[in-house]
Amino acid sequence: MKFTVHKVFFAWDFEKEEKWLNEMAAKGMHLTDVGFCRYVFEEGTPGEYQYHLEWLPQLPTHPESLAYIRFIEETGAEHVGSLKKWVYFRKRMTEGAFDLFSDLDSRISHFRRVARLTGTLLVLGSAYFIALLLHLFSLGRHAPGC
Repeated sequence: MKFTVHKVFFAWDFEKEEKWLNEMAAKGMHLTDVGFCRYVFEEGTPGEYQYHLEWLPQLPTHPESLAYIRFIEETGAEHVGSLKKWVYFRKRMTEGAFDLFSDLDSRISHFRRVARLTGTLLVLGSAYFIALLLHLFSLGRHAPGC
């Protein structure tokens, strides 16, 4: 049986999201599709899969990303889905250890990509907030009776 869960995770919480997906898998709820704040699960054997997420340098449709996804699939993992540059992989627990980052440099590179994304979102959010405050301030200055 399939079911959908709507849940919000922020870019900097990708480890929390990954942990949640693995907790769901431990209960037999296996991710089959992702969307914006939407996770589709299918009931299955508890603990059958382990999940990992990665923020790619390019969109998953980019030739380099497609080659990387194929490479990961050749290790026995499965590409479950993508959301923008986030890709979701799973691998059967019976096939051994599953880690997307084989060395410290690749792990650091991934964290830098996530940090850049987070910084960009912070700047955009701050600019929007400042613009909103300026707009509200200008409305107050021109209100009747002031």
